[in-house]
Amino acid sequence: MVASTVVTVPYGKLPLEAAEKFVKSKGARRKIGEGCYGAVWASNEGKRGSGNRVYKVCNTEKNRTAYLPYVQVCIDELKGNTHVPRIYSVTEFVAADIYREDDYTVICMEKLAPVGEPNGNPLNGCGYTFESGEHFNSMNMMYDTVRHGTNKDKFNPEMFKALEVIGHVQRKWSCCLDIHSGNVMLRGNILVITDPLS
Repeated sequence: MVASTVVTVPYGKLPLEAAEKFVKSKGARRKIGEGCYGAVWASNEGKRGSGNRVYKVCNTEKNRTAYLPYVQVCIDELKGNTHVPRIYSVTEFVAADIYREDDYTVICMEKLAPVGEPNGNPLNGCGYTFESGEHFNSMNMMYDTVRHGTNKDKFNPEMFKALEVIGHVQRKWSCCLDIHSGNVMLRGNILVITDPLS
């Protein structure tokens, strides 16, 4: 079961500061990635069990119609699917006043490996790159599958199910697809779709 908590941040305090303090209290000291509406923090290896987790700190309001619904289907509908990240906890930091734009959510999830560099060089010896050849075609097939439900025969059943559910979320929330090598990662040699919507 995934722990879900709401923390009310006292007047005069910022939810972002509270979220980052929370992440640091869990042993995460390094910011390893940053996007438009969030950042990923890595745990230090020294704290017991923390080296295999990361913490995504994201603006709740700006992610309410894309990333956070995807996290919810990873927890509920896609739980156990090898092509979505393992989510351990969700903690929302809510301002005591009514100004919701400043609220932040922290998602604790498994630490995964990058797929490939933007220049097309594969990482980790796995040979996956989405910017060249066969894997570029795989990325196009992922898009087609999410949009139209096609290519069922090109993916294993779990990947097809993940892509199908991403398509449902994308249509329900009218958000954009954002599947690229920064939002697809590896668990060993298994592709994991971490952040497919924006």
